[in-house]
Amino acid sequence: MPIELFRNAALQIAAACLLACPIAVQAQSDPQPSKLDSTGSFATIVEELLPATVMIRTYGGYAAAGKNTSGHAPAQDDTTSPEPGGTTASGFIISADGQIVTNAHVVNGAGSITVSLLNGRSYEGSLIGLDEHTDIALLAISADEPLPSLGWGDPGSLKTGHRVVVLGNPFGLGLSATEGIIAGLGRDLLTSPYDRFIQIDASVVSGDSGGPLIDTGGYVVGVNTAMMSWCEGCTGMGFAVPADLAMEVAAQLLENGRVPRGYIGAQSQPLTPGLAALTDAQGQAGEIITRVEPASPAMAAGLQPGDIVLAVNGTPVNASQQLVELIAGLPEGSVAELSLWRNGTPSQQAIRIASAPAGMNMQEPQSEVELSLFGLVLAVVPADDETRRELAIPADEKGWLLVWTGGAERPGSLAPGDVITHLDGIPLPDLAAFRTAEAKLASSRKDAVLARVWRNGSALFVPVWSNPVQHSAKSGAFTEE
Repeated sequence: MPIELFRNAALQIAAACLLACPIAVQAQSDPQPSKLDSTGSFATIVEELLPATVMIRTYGGYAAAGKNTSGHAPAQDDTTSPEPGGTTASGFIISADGQIVTNAHVVNGAGSITVSLLNGRSYEGSLIGLDEHTDIALLAISADEPLPSLGWGDPGSLKTGHRVVVLGNPFGLGLSATEGIIAGLGRDLLTSPYDRFIQIDASVVSGDSGGPLIDTGGYVVGVNTAMMSWCEGCTGMGFAVPADLAMEVAAQLLENGRVPRGYIGAQSQPLTPGLAALTDAQGQAGEIITRVEPASPAMAAGLQPGDIVLAVNGTPVNASQQLVELIAGLPEGSVAELSLWRNGTPSQQAIRIASAPAGMNMQEPQSEVELSLFGLVLAVVPADDETRRELAIPADEKGWLLVWTGGAERPGSLAPGDVITHLDGIPLPDLAAFRTAEAKLASSRKDAVLARVWRNGSALFVPVWSNPVQHSAKSGAFTEE
């Protein structure tokens, strides 16, 4: 199933970078009365709002291509590219003086930007700033008269099944509208620490990227950003960045030209029942640390992979308040108090918020090796330079690329494309270490082993059970994604 992402959201190594000190921006927080016409259609809303929706064409430089979330095969770019006429996409005006929101990948690297309105007028667009982490960009145009603009709505009032309309410039054909419903909320496509997309069943195709998602009250509740299709060129599900996040980012870009972010240098994942059972954390709720960056605040504070973060400054970490979002209000230089669970014992740890670093490099390929784990045959190869670049694996991570598996299928377990770095806490820098771990686990008679892997650019803990069917029946550990 091809998964085509409109944005080129780089898979971030430092998963604790987030929005700091959001600026208050006026939005409609209460559900608004429906503006659907007497026939129940969006016709009146579309007629009113289409003049504030824009067509964007970029020239020169490059347009960022989409990325397949499997990390292996490239996907089509969402922007329509009728060479030599540049690439086309969408956006929308948010102020009478010409501020425009679109996707970052639409304008990132562009040599020039042209913005066209429904009335046929075109303007040169200037880039105020962009944020690749959330795929939001802010442009500006200068017009002789006040421009029509759209208002921000409240995505928190949305429910699955609510009707919405997508406004955009599909295939560069001109401004259009497509109706649909909210198919899901808070979707994580594993492309960024900030993923909580609104999923819609309205047609979202090339050229729609950056356009507004509108509710029945006539307000912007999302920015169209990604699509998932079952086959090359097929129309599938659309995904939009929630308006509250887009609004905060746009405000930061207007004030700073960028989005200030804090950093602690740790990646994490939700603590599922299966992981809790293997980490002596039954009954706890939070996120488990999967990686600590070298020379990072997390390392300085003594955080370790396997630590479970229960709360930040007393606020619980859970599905609706993820670790990255709880750090969001903490500016660089501030100190956060983390409530931890380590080896069955609670503790507190202070950590200072810093700004994010960067860097990376690596080693040589070797031949395929076959190993066995609980009857699951694993064919692995050392992660070489090319693999590291493709899968966004940091230089200090040593591991083995899983090429294929044999034996019984293990739902929620290891999968081809995973890079295995640890088995039951044992690091795997070389073949000897892998063989040692294999032998140790074979003689331990354990029911399960906790594997640490790199998947889609992020570190994860994955349980591997000796009897997956029996375990699934007992704990439901394989119900999570």
